Amino acid sequence: QMSGKKRKGLSIDEKKRVILGIYHERKEPFNLKEIENHGSKKGVVQQTIKDINQSLIDDGLVCGDKIGSANFFWSFPSKYYQEQLKLRDSLTQSISKCNASISSCTAELETSRNMRKMAGREALLKKLNDLQQEDKTISADLELLKFNDPVEIEKIKAASDKIKGAADRWTDNIWMIKSYLTKKKVMSGKEADAFLRIDSSFDYVVYEPPKANAKKAKSSAES
Repeated sequence: QMSGKKRKGLSIDEKKRVILGIYHERKEPFNLKEIENHGSKKGVVQQTIKDINQSLIDDGLVCGDKIGSANFFWSFPSKYYQEQLKLRDSLTQSISKCNASISSCTAELETSRNMRKMAGREALLKKLNDLQQEDKTISADLELLKFNDPVEIEKIKAASDKIKGAADRWTDNIWMIKSYLTKKKVMSGKEADAFLRIDSSFDYVVYEPPKANAKKAKSSAES
């Protein structure tokens, strides 16, 4: 009587062990067709054996080479053993590095705990906080004093003069274009303004000298 329970297929790792076991049992090279035949007899679905075999090659557990017009594959127990030794050594080194890192972190943690217990720590932290607040206050005062610094005022004035000069040149150019449009193209003043996207308020830039601003900043700082 046949059981109604469906047989569970092999996992990828189980298929790898089966195919690798065939190589190690037979100890001879196989072409793909041969390894597919042997694998299917061991319960591995034939259509999956090519991919499983390639996966073993990628893992460095199976070797392959083209001999004549055919590809042959092989793997011997000694090679597998050597690969396992390399893996063991690599894992051992990783464990040693992890243990060293854990020891270092444990030592640092212990040092930090001891520092927290140090006498006068709270007073030192309060002093540090006070100094940080004082530094912020001094920095804010320095920013205010910059407005009254003659060197800073001269820098601002020079930059303002440069910007105003550039603005005046563009204003001159626009007036020249408007004159050309009204005289040569017979446009009305309003038409020229609309074309240039300006209105009756368009004129040269007039600005307040920086010294006046400095006096305002000074008075606000003193108040």
